[in-house]
Amino acid sequence: MKFPNFSPNFSLNLSLRAALTVPYVMLTIILAVVIGLVSYWAGLRAVEQLSDRLLIDIVSRVSQAVDRHLVGSWVALEAVVPKSSGAHHGFLPDLDEFEKRLSVATALHTDPNNYVYYGNRQGQFVGVNRLDDLTVEVRLKSSSQAPRHFFNVSASSNLRKPTLVETTIYEPRERPWYKQALEAKRPTWAPVYIDYRTGELVTTRAHPVFNEQKDIEGVVATDVSLKKLSEFVGRLKLTENGVVFIVDAKGLLIASSTNEPLYRLEGNIKTRVSAAESTSELVRATYGKFAASLQENGSFETPYTTHFNGSGGVVGASLDAVRDDAGLNWYTLVAVPRSDFTSGLSGSLTRAILVGLAAAGIAVLLGLWTLNWVARDLKLLTAATKRISDGHIGESLAIFRHDEIGELARSFEKMHVDLQVDELTGVYNRETFVRLLDRTIREARNAGIANAKDVMQHFSVLFIDMDKFKAINDDLGHPAGDKMLKAVADRLKQAVRTGDIVARYGGDEFVIMLRDIALPSTAKQIAAKIGETMDQPVEGLEPADGKPVYPSVSIGISIFPLDGDTVDELIRLADKRMYSQKRLGSA
Repeated sequence: MKFPNFSPNFSLNLSLRAALTVPYVMLTIILAVVIGLVSYWAGLRAVEQLSDRLLIDIVSRVSQAVDRHLVGSWVALEAVVPKSSGAHHGFLPDLDEFEKRLSVATALHTDPNNYVYYGNRQGQFVGVNRLDDLTVEVRLKSSSQAPRHFFNVSASSNLRKPTLVETTIYEPRERPWYKQALEAKRPTWAPVYIDYRTGELVTTRAHPVFNEQKDIEGVVATDVSLKKLSEFVGRLKLTENGVVFIVDAKGLLIASSTNEPLYRLEGNIKTRVSAAESTSELVRATYGKFAASLQENGSFETPYTTHFNGSGGVVGASLDAVRDDAGLNWYTLVAVPRSDFTSGLSGSLTRAILVGLAAAGIAVLLGLWTLNWVARDLKLLTAATKRISDGHIGESLAIFRHDEIGELARSFEKMHVDLQVDELTGVYNRETFVRLLDRTIREARNAGIANAKDVMQHFSVLFIDMDKFKAINDDLGHPAGDKMLKAVADRLKQAVRTGDIVARYGGDEFVIMLRDIALPSTAKQIAAKIGETMDQPVEGLEPADGKPVYPSVSIGISIFPLDGDTVDELIRLADKRMYSQKRLGSA
């Protein structure tokens, strides 16, 4: 039997070497192109995730700055009439006693709460405006029909020096701050207005004061200048085209990194500027993205991040709300064009493809090794990016490449670290401490620790404030104050254990989280140890009289979960106890 012959009846014109080489070269080229595209895509994904994290970090940092700027008003008013937000009082101080309390309140946060005042339902008024550390201006109205009398009072002599008697009758009961607190029967914030003398934006916090019959006897209030807040936002440098701004619930600008005017003149009247009328196209577009939701009083959780198409391409934007129990309702917004982050990725793609074309003749094993090397770094980049995005502090990307993706990873890693550490003292900053504290609380809850609140105490929070720090700045200069802050930070780190968290909370305030400190007595021992570390003078700081300068601190302690199981509860209670200790020390 004869079978048909199925052998191919053709011959190749290529040599065997060419037949083996051409497919490999084509495969190498394809792989090079794929690797370049994958690298570009992975870099783009990394940029998106890290930029979103950066936006949230920045908007949260600005919100913390707003909160810190305004919290002094609450402290000042509570110093005048504690628990004035709701508790009635069996005994109300007279105007003389109010004047003393107002004077103390103005010394707590002289910037911006240097003016605190009180008006009652009889039409009487007393206000204290702190001019400097030793002199206050008292504004007194003894009856409803009397004008206000102005006096300068010096702490050294305690003598009243008359300076002015108003020709018009000032009626506190007709002022917006009084009416608003009277109607609300709770702490309130007056709308932001333009001070006619300074041209600065100002807002007023007012607390009702109740008598024994639980009726409102009067209102205590303080003005808060927003100048420092605007200057802080104006100094923020994000990227070449990024913007940060703060608006109220109506969309009117409170501060902007564009340093544009916050009000305009219409005839002789100063009118505040809306974000929708900003001179910055990016500010207008960003506000327009969130305007509908803001008008609905925030129908989303904050901080919130989104993306939208602007005139120059995709823009990443983040929003955070600043609210409190007095009805404050402000928003901080950050926007950065995506091109600010991805400008180097297109060049990276081109170079990656050219390198792949030049490597067309390299052996398969070398190609496989290169592919594995790239895939390994991409996996590390993705995993590390996810950990950072999830809020882990101090995470390293562990990318050691020397190409553009490596530079991109290291740049973002540096930005992430910079956002964690206080630049002056080298300890953690406030935002990082709050995130660490919140994460520790969540981990404790997940472990079931917080469910046994009456049995187990898990960790302690110390709130530390430097005593008489303003005097050091005033007498020796700000460089000396900076040196004192660094010295205190170093001593705090030396006084605690490895694993405890030390952070600068703001200004001359520090916070410490003591891990696994369950007993108040143990926390007090550590606080005492901290106090002992302050017994040594700070080298290089000597006043004109040649005497050494010693740091001094006041410390407040709160215990989790005995004193609270949220970040705000623990920090606020420790802060309150610190102020109690400070008052006892200065008594």
